[in-house]
Amino acid sequence: MTRKTLYLCGLVATLAVACLGGRAWSQDDEKGKKDGGAEMSAMPDMAEMMKKYVAAATPGPHHKLLERMVGEWNTKSKMWMDPSAPPSETSGKSVCKLLLDGRFLHEDFSGEVMYPNAKGEMEKRPFKGSGMTGYDNAKNLYVGTWVDNMNTGILTMSGSYNPMTKTMHMFGKMDDVGMGIYGKTIRYESKFVSDDKHVFTMYDCHAGVDYKVMEITYTRAK
Repeated sequence: MTRKTLYLCGLVATLAVACLGGRAWSQDDEKGKKDGGAEMSAMPDMAEMMKKYVAAATPGPHHKLLERMVGEWNTKSKMWMDPSAPPSETSGKSVCKLLLDGRFLHEDFSGEVMYPNAKGEMEKRPFKGSGMTGYDNAKNLYVGTWVDNMNTGILTMSGSYNPMTKTMHMFGKMDDVGMGIYGKTIRYESKFVSDDKHVFTMYDCHAGVDYKVMEITYTRAK
């Protein structure tokens, strides 16, 4: 057979399949009409749908926890670059306020951080960061984001609150470009010591479940 003959045979076969498919779709469409639109009848009741939308969008008791962090705070930070060496210590300030009728807590953080320079020597640098924390009613989880002037990425995290220990546990992913490790798991804890003090701790789960890399103590500014 010539190439032209093969091409024509293939074209005829393609058209035949298309016609058969169209006939099948047409039959399915007619069947759906005869069945009275069974798929449409399976749609949830509009009133019930609206109730779910409202419930998912309305702040509740879980959002009340965020109110404890509203205000101005003085911070003391500790960072461990080497677990066998003493941590570097810096101070800073944090301002937290509720947004969108109590749905989210926004934090603006400013202070200093110890960071290696081009020679590999540690030096203090200005540090600024901004975070958002909320409670996702649909997922039944606390959720958060973080950005700062030491990165160009956006950190995301989610977790739960344990009322027995008064601690919020959250997990997220982080890229360590220096070590060439991407998507490593980070554990975040926020423990409420009192209405005027809470402690944020960050653990690098890639190095170990309890491998502490940062601790920030927030004390309410008087």
